[in-house]
Amino acid sequence: MIPAVIESCAGIDVGKKFLAVCVMRGPAKEPATAETRKYGTIRAELERLRAWLKSEHCTHVVMESTGVYWKPVLNVLEDDPEFVLQVVLANPQQVKAVTGHKKMPT
Repeated sequence: MIPAVIESCAGIDVGKKFLAVCVMRGPAKEPATAETRKYGTIRAELERLRAWLKSEHCTHVVMESTGVYWKPVLNVLEDDPEFVLQVVLANPQQVKAVTGHKKMPT
Protein backbone atom coordinates (compact mmCIF):
# COMPACT_ATOMS: atom_id res chain seq x y z
CA MET A 1 0.00 0.00 0.00
CA ILE A 2 1.20 3.50 -0.83
CA PRO A 3 1.52 5.68 2.28
CA ALA A 4 -1.00 8.53 2.36
CA VAL A 5 0.25 12.08 2.02
CA ILE A 6 -3.03 13.63 0.83
CA GLU A 7 -5.96 13.60 3.23
CA SER A 8 -8.78 13.45 0.66
CA CYS A 9 -8.32 12.36 -2.93
CA ALA A 10 -10.14 10.46 -5.66
CA GLY A 11 -9.42 8.01 -8.43
CA ILE A 12 -11.69 7.89 -11.47
CA ASP A 13 -11.79 5.10 -14.02
CA VAL A 14 -13.39 6.79 -17.02
CA GLY A 15 -15.38 4.68 -19.44
CA LYS A 16 -17.67 5.41 -22.37
CA LYS A 17 -20.93 4.85 -20.42
CA PHE A 18 -19.97 5.29 -16.77
CA LEU A 19 -17.32 6.36 -14.30
CA ALA A 20 -16.12 4.29 -11.36
CA VAL A 21 -14.99 6.70 -8.64
CA CYS A 22 -13.19 5.94 -5.39
CA VAL A 23 -12.63 8.61 -2.75
CA MET A 24 -10.02 7.93 -0.08
CA ARG A 25 -9.87 10.11 3.00
CA GLY A 26 -8.41 10.31 6.46
CA PRO A 27 -5.53 11.85 8.38
CA ALA A 28 -2.22 11.33 6.57
CA LYS A 29 -0.70 9.30 9.42
CA GLU A 30 -3.63 6.88 9.77
CA PRO A 31 -5.17 4.24 7.47
CA ALA A 32 -7.49 5.75 4.89
CA THR A 33 -11.15 4.92 4.42
CA ALA A 34 -12.47 4.44 0.92
CA GLU A 35 -15.88 4.87 -0.68
CA THR A 36 -16.69 3.86 -4.26
CA ARG A 37 -19.54 5.19 -6.39
CA LYS A 38 -20.64 4.87 -9.99
CA TYR A 39 -21.72 7.84 -12.14
CA GLY A 40 -23.08 8.18 -15.64
CA THR A 41 -21.40 10.30 -18.28
CA ILE A 42 -24.12 12.89 -18.94
CA ARG A 43 -23.58 16.44 -17.66
CA ALA A 44 -26.02 16.13 -14.73
CA GLU A 45 -24.19 13.02 -13.48
CA LEU A 46 -20.81 14.71 -13.84
CA GLU A 47 -22.11 17.68 -11.83
CA ARG A 48 -23.29 15.25 -9.11
CA LEU A 49 -19.76 13.79 -9.11
CA ARG A 50 -18.23 17.24 -8.73
CA ALA A 51 -20.61 18.03 -5.84
CA TRP A 52 -19.63 14.78 -4.09
CA LEU A 53 -15.90 15.46 -4.51
CA LYS A 54 -16.45 18.97 -3.18
CA SER A 55 -18.41 17.68 -0.16
CA GLU A 56 -15.54 15.24 0.58
CA HIS A 57 -13.01 18.12 0.39
CA CYS A 58 -10.99 16.34 -2.30
CA THR A 59 -7.86 18.18 -3.35
CA HIS A 60 -6.49 15.74 -5.93
CA VAL A 61 -8.04 13.52 -8.59
CA VAL A 62 -6.39 10.93 -10.81
CA MET A 63 -8.31 9.89 -13.92
CA GLU A 64 -7.49 6.78 -15.91
CA SER A 65 -8.90 6.77 -19.42
CA THR A 66 -8.23 5.62 -22.91
CA GLY A 67 -9.45 7.72 -25.80
CA VAL A 68 -11.17 11.06 -25.27
CA TYR A 69 -13.78 10.09 -22.66
CA TRP A 70 -11.90 12.01 -19.95
CA LYS A 71 -12.41 15.42 -21.62
CA PRO A 72 -16.03 16.10 -20.48
CA VAL A 73 -15.11 14.95 -16.96
CA LEU A 74 -12.20 17.38 -16.80
CA ASN A 75 -14.36 20.21 -18.19
CA VAL A 76 -16.98 19.75 -15.46
CA LEU A 77 -14.41 19.35 -12.67
CA GLU A 78 -12.75 22.61 -13.75
CA ASP A 79 -16.08 24.45 -14.19
CA ASP A 80 -16.42 25.58 -10.54
CA PRO A 81 -13.99 28.42 -9.73
CA GLU A 82 -14.58 27.95 -5.99
CA PHE A 83 -13.52 24.28 -6.12
CA VAL A 84 -9.92 23.82 -7.19
CA LEU A 85 -8.69 20.29 -7.87
CA GLN A 86 -5.27 19.04 -8.90
CA VAL A 87 -6.22 16.70 -11.77
CA VAL A 88 -3.84 14.10 -13.21
CA LEU A 89 -4.64 12.08 -16.33
CA ALA A 90 -3.01 8.64 -16.18
CA ASN A 91 -2.34 6.44 -19.18
CA PRO A 92 -3.69 2.95 -18.31
CA GLN A 93 -0.77 1.26 -20.12
CA GLN A 94 1.77 3.11 -17.97
CA VAL A 95 -0.13 2.67 -14.69
CA LYS A 96 -0.47 -1.06 -15.31
CA ALA A 97 3.32 -1.37 -15.45
CA VAL A 98 3.92 0.28 -12.05
CA THR A 99 4.55 -2.47 -9.49
CA GLY A 100 2.61 -2.27 -6.23
CA HIS A 101 0.42 0.67 -7.15
CA LYS A 102 -2.57 -1.18 -8.54
CA LYS A 103 -4.09 -4.56 -7.78
CA MET A 104 -4.06 -6.75 -10.82
CA PRO A 105 -6.56 -9.60 -11.35
CA THR A 106 -5.14 -13.05 -10.62
